[in-house]
Amino acid sequence: MSDKFQLIDKLEKNRVSRESYTRSKVSVSVPSQIRALRRRRKLTQQELAQEADMKQSRISAIERPGTQLNIDTLIRVAAAFKVGLIVKFAPFSEMLEWENGFSQDSFNAVEVERDWKFGRRVTTKRRRKTLKSRVSLLADGESARTQPGTQPMQMGLFTSPAVQWPNNKTTTPQNDRASAANTYVQRSTYGGV
Repeated sequence: MSDKFQLIDKLEKNRVSRESYTRSKVSVSVPSQIRALRRRRKLTQQELAQEADMKQSRISAIERPGTQLNIDTLIRVAAAFKVGLIVKFAPFSEMLEWENGFSQDSFNAVEVERDWKFGRRVTTKRRRKTLKSRVSLLADGESARTQPGTQPMQMGLFTSPAVQWPNNKTTTPQNDRASAANTYVQRSTYGGV
C-alpha cells in the first residue's frame, strides 16, 4: 500500500492520528502566514510586537513552525495587521489543498482601511439620500434609473431594471422586491452604481 493510502487509512481509523496531522498542518501554516504578512508590510518583529502589545520574543516564537498558538494570540496579531481571522472546520482535502496552494511570497490579507468589499462608507448626505430613494423605488417594484443602453426586464410578478454595473456585467434582481432592494444596496454599498 502506498504512503498516501496508509496515511488516509490512519486518519480514517485513529483520532490521535487526526489530531497529530491537523496540529502539524496548523503549526506550519499559521506561522508562515504571520511571517508573510509581517514581511509584506516591511515590519520588524519588534514593530509588530509593539503593535500587538507583545514582546519581540513572542513574535519570534509564533513565526517559528511547531509553536502552539492560542486563539487570543492570533486575534491580537490579526488586529495588529488590521485584518480579520478565520478559524473553521474543514475536510482534510480542503486543508491539504489550501496548504499546497499557499506561498509566502504571494500571500496577503488586505488591511481593513483598503478592504473595499468590507465596508465602503457613504460619505455625503446626497449619496445617502440617493441610495435611500433608489432602494425605495426598487422595494416598491418601480423602475429605477438604469445605465445608458440597458432595458427593463420582466421578472415574474414585476418589472425590474437590468443594471449595467461598472464591471460591465448586466445583472437583474432575482424573484421578489426585497431581493431587488437587497441586491441594489449590496452593489451600491460596495462600490457599484
